[in-house]
Amino acid sequence: MTTIKPLDNDNEYLLRSPAEVIFVLKALARKRAAISAYFSDTNDFATVALLSVDAAARVLYFDLSPDQKANLALQATRHIICITTHDKVRVQFDLDGMSATQFEGEPAFRARLPDKLLKLQRRNYYRLSVPYDQTIKCTIPLPDQMPVQVEIMDISIGGIGIIGYTPDVPLQPGTVYENCSLSLPGFGLVVTSLQVRSSFDFMLRSGVHTQRAGCRFLDLSPQTESLIQRYILEQERKYRSRLVDDAR
Repeated sequence: MTTIKPLDNDNEYLLRSPAEVIFVLKALARKRAAISAYFSDTNDFATVALLSVDAAARVLYFDLSPDQKANLALQATRHIICITTHDKVRVQFDLDGMSATQFEGEPAFRARLPDKLLKLQRRNYYRLSVPYDQTIKCTIPLPDQMPVQVEIMDISIGGIGIIGYTPDVPLQPGTVYENCSLSLPGFGLVVTSLQVRSSFDFMLRSGVHTQRAGCRFLDLSPQTESLIQRYILEQERKYRSRLVDDAR
């Protein structure tokens, strides 16, 4: 499991310009982005959403976690590490605590605007979030166990992000699993080897705890790469078409 650490001031990807920091945070707020807010040295966290950015007052507003104990912990700690994604890449910012307040008549958290923010460079491969109207499962054979079926959250030529398995499933970083299979709707079956690159606890907005992992494809054939690329391009085409229709 990856240890969550405060931001390193020497990181080359740190944004320090107030305008840049506010731009990313406002983009997250527009999407009501789910944020993992870590509040202890043991990687305990709560899932909250960024509601609004008041640039003039230098204040952020968050909704409450479904977990009341986690809400109390957030108010009690003096340093909170917030991790989410924007433009398909990891974003981290650290807060000097949260306090209880109201936002638009509802209970909320208030925090001081951070003075720096980490936004990693875009991945080598474009990563598509699986459309909300599709559910793609991946079957992973396990040694001496029944195969496990997990849900795919995102996909690229390089690999997949998966969710929906319990901590007892031994998907350890570095491990390679052969003959994994996933079916791309309308495009066909992909059978490949997967290497687990990362694995960590994750809490859904419903408050349900699960596991999330990033996996890399190994030795894809040119035909399989083409199939995955065509699937991604088709989903992007459909998405852009919906945007045009909504704008009319």
